[in-house]
Amino acid sequence: MKVNDLNPYRFGRRPGEQDPCPLSGNQSRVEKLVTGKLSNTRKPKPNNIATSTNGMRLRKEILTIGTWNARTLWETGKLDLLRNELKRFRYNIIGVSEIRWTGKGETTTGDFIWSGEENIHANGVGFLLSKKAKNALIGYNPVSSRVITARFNATPFKITAIHVYAPTSASSDEEIEAFYNSIENTLAEVPKKDLILMSGDWNAKVGNDNTGWNSVMDFAPRLNLLRSHDGNLLQSKEAIKKRWTQYCSNLYKDNGGGDIIIKELEQISPPIQQESHDILFSEVEQAIQSLKKNKSPGLDGIQAELLQSGGESLAYEIHKLCNKIWHSEAIPEDWG
Repeated sequence: MKVNDLNPYRFGRRPGEQDPCPLSGNQSRVEKLVTGKLSNTRKPKPNNIATSTNGMRLRKEILTIGTWNARTLWETGKLDLLRNELKRFRYNIIGVSEIRWTGKGETTTGDFIWSGEENIHANGVGFLLSKKAKNALIGYNPVSSRVITARFNATPFKITAIHVYAPTSASSDEEIEAFYNSIENTLAEVPKKDLILMSGDWNAKVGNDNTGWNSVMDFAPRLNLLRSHDGNLLQSKEAIKKRWTQYCSNLYKDNGGGDIIIKELEQISPPIQQESHDILFSEVEQAIQSLKKNKSPGLDGIQAELLQSGGESLAYEIHKLCNKIWHSEAIPEDWG
């Protein structure tokens, strides 16, 4: 039976703890499937079966979940060092990236599951579990060396944890696309009622600073600019004061050149064009959701609960109607 043939959310092989390489003596051990049926090779131990008594209670317990980039766990004793280092955090589930183990499986202690490359010590993801999380484990799915999932028994919802290790920007477009496709396919296989917890190392990088960042992020001095009668830019306070004095003097002395003064003023400060924008769909949605419930309806007899239960399709029709009224400036007669 091959690991690749296992269905999602099913226990995989237990090839033994890699320290620094897999032990071959336990390669054939296969644990209980999620359906509760036993394999024909070995009867599982009772403490490896997830039941309602050893599940995690989300309402009454604090669930501690984290992520850790190990750089490598291939060296001897690295996994034990990781266990000791994380004890102080009192964790339940830790998603571990870049473990660089080969193959896929579960350690003999049952507290670490992993998915790695077949032949090379690169990438690799896994979950380090506390005793309670280990007992609540229903099964896991080693999707690839970059994606692994694990399902846990919990109340009121079962938990599906997904841990990923994203390729860097130096990877090929095909590898990056395959990675995100595998995440999409993995999410599609999660039971609908499960609570999804996703963690991982996304290998994000901070870009270079823009040369104009300081002028954008910092405050700039206010600029009082004005043009002279000839169109030249005036910058000094005295020239600006003199120009305004000249303009006001000409404005009140003119007896028939009002249009000329207006055109001159428009050259100094162009008129603001008022644009009539459409009503946004988000504004309509927000208005519907902000309606108070358990109130008497208006003249139309429609309660707020009916509008809110109409969902996106009803909000879309109301959005079209509001924009039609906005542009036509005509309110329907039956609206009163």
